[in-house]
Amino acid sequence: MLPERFRVKPLPTLFNILRPPTWTSTSSAREQLRRAASSHESELTTESEALKTWQAIESSIRELILKEDPDHFLRWDPILKTMFTGGRVARRGYTGIEVGVLKSSEEWERWKSALREDPVGNPFLWSLRPATSGNLIHGAYHLARFSAVSGERLEDCDVVFEFGGGYGSMRRLFAKLGFKGAYILFDFPLLIALQRFFLESLGLKVVDNPHELEPGQTLVVSSIEQLEAAIGSARGRRGFIATWSLSESPAELQLRIVRMIREFDEFLIGYRERFRELDNRSGLDNWLRALPDVDWTGEAIAHLPTTRYLFGHRTSR
Repeated sequence: MLPERFRVKPLPTLFNILRPPTWTSTSSAREQLRRAASSHESELTTESEALKTWQAIESSIRELILKEDPDHFLRWDPILKTMFTGGRVARRGYTGIEVGVLKSSEEWERWKSALREDPVGNPFLWSLRPATSGNLIHGAYHLARFSAVSGERLEDCDVVFEFGGGYGSMRRLFAKLGFKGAYILFDFPLLIALQRFFLESLGLKVVDNPHELEPGQTLVVSSIEQLEAAIGSARGRRGFIATWSLSESPAELQLRIVRMIREFDEFLIGYRERFRELDNRSGLDNWLRALPDVDWTGEAIAHLPTTRYLFGHRTSR
């Protein structure tokens, strides 16, 4: 064997140069997340197959939080299958389509600076653009399509309400794009805890009391009553986001949320045409289009069969 000084050391690959730096959460953050996983086990009984599906996903995530290292939660299978696009080796080919649309946009420089991935959760990076991830690209694509259709920017709203926020990635993207308003996340209790873990690790201010919400902060709630209080006190231009989440919720909850956002100004909704017992084209889509004084545009998502966008912009106040 050659002496150490004569060995040729391999050059670092571009992928390794650009991947996010190693990150470790604080012990208090991990403990807070695990306490939430221990105390929020769902006791809800339901006949809805849609809700049962998400209860099973939530249960799988809870088990992983309690048994595995949450510093790597973005590599857990339940997260990759439901909340993180373009996981292991960019297995979803549509990421290339979406980044192509972003690059052809007049706002590419703005998107490019916002697409740098963060180390929190140890995410998989996209092999063809290893400073980012398929998931950040996917979120930016949603916002870009909304802007292209409506001529507006959701991140210019004073208040944004996201129904079902995953692990908090869209909220993080809004921060990267310079959003200064108040952001509301509504989800299962366990996912609210995961969102807090992720967002606070990035230095974002998270609160759980609707009366404490101020511009620049994020409210995380799992109670309908708290959500109604937050929306009732929201002022200024209001935007609503639900990418697949609302279409995967029981019909009675869909209708309740639609009634709650009837006075909102901007709407970005992505939905499955069918999910378990739900026919969303005849239900959710029609309920939303019935909201007064909103100009709606629906479109099929060609690279995601059986899914659609519904974009709304209030035409009068």
